[in-house]
Amino acid sequence: MMSVESGMTLKELISKAASVGLALPYAPYWWGVKVGGILGTSAHGSTLWGLGNSVHDYVVQIRIVTPAGADEGYAKVRLLGIADPQLNVANVSLGVLGVISQVTLKLQPMFKRSITFLEKNDSNFEDQATTFGKQHEFADCSWYTSQRKVVCRIDDRVASYD
Repeated sequence: MMSVESGMTLKELISKAASVGLALPYAPYWWGVKVGGILGTSAHGSTLWGLGNSVHDYVVQIRIVTPAGADEGYAKVRLLGIADPQLNVANVSLGVLGVISQVTLKLQPMFKRSITFLEKNDSNFEDQATTFGKQHEFADCSWYTSQRKVVCRIDDRVASYD
């Protein structure tokens, strides 16, 4: 587990996690996005593997600042944990429920990946995309429609021998 402030960038999170042998398995491509921004915008990928490749799937606790009731002052700090059904709502709230101030993530042990690029004609790509995604954990495809081709990234975990 790792708790971070919502203003930490994705690059900082990945670096800090790696320094202690941990990894966030899935994340958006842009390293400059902040952790709170990832959750606040519901940045994600597909859900073809395990929990899916959304950062919010790895959130186990959120500290969120919400408006308080009339007799409670101006703001209320709430801690939402894994057993709280409101955690799922806050994870993809698009910022309408309050301000996320801290996030605790369940990370995984560091792992290595093998990446190979495959270029092919785009005929029947729409039929093959889901199958391809189910075959490779970190699969990704870029579709170049004007060139009638697809470049797919075959991207899987591999054994790590240190």
